[in-house]
Amino acid sequence: MLLTARYGAPWTTADLVFSRGLVTLVVLEYFADGQQWNYQTAKQQYLKTAKVQGGFGQEALDRGFVTSGLWSLSRHPNFAAEQTIWVLLYMWGCWTSRVVFNWTFAGAMSYLILFQASTLVH
Repeated sequence: MLLTARYGAPWTTADLVFSRGLVTLVVLEYFADGQQWNYQTAKQQYLKTAKVQGGFGQEALDRGFVTSGLWSLSRHPNFAAEQTIWVLLYMWGCWTSRVVFNWTFAGAMSYLILFQASTLVH
C-alpha cells in the first residue's frame, strides 16, 4: 500500500517521524524482553538453588515478577510497544494514502483484538 501510493516519491518529514517511531518501539520491545528474560532466568535459578543471582534482590525474586527497568514504568512495556507498532503502521498507511480510514484497519484491529482477548482471565 505504501509503495503503490507514492512509488518513487522522496521521503517526507512524516515518513521520517513514522519510521523513527517504529524503530524506537522495536528497540523498546527488545529491551523490555531482555529485562524480562534476565529476571525470569534469575528467578528460576533462585527457585532451584535458593541463591540470589542476576543483580536482583531476594525481595524482587520472591515477588515473582519484574518491577525494575522499563517494567517500573509499565506493567507490560513489550505488550504496549507491540500494539503501538501495529497502530502506528496503520496510521502511516492512512497518512501516506491521505485517508482517515482504509482497509488495512482490519489487520491492525484484528491484531489488537487478538492481544486483548489473550489477556482475558477466566
